[in-house]
Amino acid sequence: MSEFDPALFFPVLALTAWTLLILVVLIGRRVRHAGDAKVAPQEMRNPDMAYAICTESINNMANNFKHLFEVPVLFYVVSMIATLVGATSALMVALAWVFVGLRIVHSLIQCTVNVVMWRLAAFAFSVIVLIVMMGITALQLV
Repeated sequence: MSEFDPALFFPVLALTAWTLLILVVLIGRRVRHAGDAKVAPQEMRNPDMAYAICTESINNMANNFKHLFEVPVLFYVVSMIATLVGATSALMVALAWVFVGLRIVHSLIQCTVNVVMWRLAAFAFSVIVLIVMMGITALQLV
């Protein structure tokens, strides 16, 4: 193991901040929509009810927020393990930033035009980047 290097924490914090931004915007949009539609908060007390009341655009953002807790969670784990084992090379940091960028692109696509094939491309490339990051981390352990 080498000396502690927090370089991967910056992309991790960036993706965390992005996730929180999506949450804040989503809450704002849902509250505004409920107010405009004269819907009592209790009528949106579970996800199915909220989906039935909200617009497709708001629901796309809600889906994106959920997606930010799927594959990105693996990114957080790989980044923390990489940091612990000293796999924080410039290549690894660059890959982490590419992953974050691709996840932001994925969010922007899903929260705006929601073209599935564009979203799939961003998703697939981010998974490939994550697999490479995992491989580099695993090699550091050998």
